[in-house]
Amino acid sequence: MIRAFLALAATIILGGCVTAEQLAEKKAQSAQADAQANAVKLISPEQAQKCKYINQVSAIAGLSFFGGMQETEKTAMQRLKVEAAKQGANGLRIADRMLDKGRGGSDQTRLTLYGDIYKCPKM
Repeated sequence: MIRAFLALAATIILGGCVTAEQLAEKKAQSAQADAQANAVKLISPEQAQKCKYINQVSAIAGLSFFGGMQETEKTAMQRLKVEAAKQGANGLRIADRMLDKGRGGSDQTRLTLYGDIYKCPKM
């Protein structure tokens, strides 16, 4: 009985292991997404008039315990830019922001940013 339990536990633990290749691939994908996100720039209302509207996107970040609101805002903005880049945008305007207490039993304060994304000529 104990052997069966230990064998099952070992299978579960080893089955959840991630290879070095998988970690490296995930890190490379993350770096690429960050590079694309850095190409997305905040634009003014005047600049937005010269661009083609694509969509509205949103991003959520939980309140950072150590970095406070500044780090939370930075995380949400980066996530918003990643989402914009995925949709081919290079321009972003913050449409709204909401600070709330989460849903579904979670009491963690979180920040949600909403952004209008654009494809702009030569920024």
